Amino acid sequence: MLEGASLNLEALLEEFNVDEKAVYMPPRDDRVFAFIPLSSNPASMEAEEAAKAPLRVLTSVGGKLGLMVFPPGSEVTKLAGVTLGLSVEEAVNLALVEFLEGADSVKAVKEGDKITVEIVNPIIEIELPRVKRSLGSLPVSLAGCALAQSVGRPIVFSKETADGKKIKAEFEAA
Repeated sequence: MLEGASLNLEALLEEFNVDEKAVYMPPRDDRVFAFIPLSSNPASMEAEEAAKAPLRVLTSVGGKLGLMVFPPGSEVTKLAGVTLGLSVEEAVNLALVEFLEGADSVKAVKEGDKITVEIVNPIIEIELPRVKRSLGSLPVSLAGCALAQSVGRPIVFSKETADGKKIKAEFEAA
């Protein structure tokens, strides 16, 4: 299920030649979605506008074109029972470790608007370069969805680094 959705997403990102970072949006109709600008990453005001934009594949936010997509983790966070108000670590752990069993453990820390997630021994991995560049690897994308659900604000994916059996990802609440 996750691989098929990821492959479709990779094809869409390739078709539009997307290189920008995703903004994970709080749920609308019980599903987290992501806005990926086609030109440059949006400022926080544009992230707020994107949260209210029509859910169409190609949309305009603040005069900038972008894609609205449902990341594979959108359904996972819903099924896992991630809710608004959970701590960032509880949310990511519930979706990625307890429900999906996609990693051995996670650590998530929120300092101001910055959120750092460390995923230990991720089990699920699909090598799709455009998805990884824009939304993060599959475990990181799942974390982004859980964060948007629990924080209730747009979450901007910043970067991801891997070191052996650990993945570290950085996000920012817009």
